[in-house]
Amino acid sequence: MIWLEDKTSVTSRLELMNKYELGGAAYWALGQETDNIWKVISKYFE
Repeated sequence: MIWLEDKTSVTSRLELMNKYELGGAAYWALGQETDNIWKVISKYFE
């Protein structure tokens, strides 16, 4: 089994960040994600 970040998983995590009013989000290793997640991430941090 392999786990990679994609648009769906990132959106879910960022929704939880907003729901619980957390201060931000972090990623362990960059470069293993799909390109389309950066558009999703930028919407949450504008």
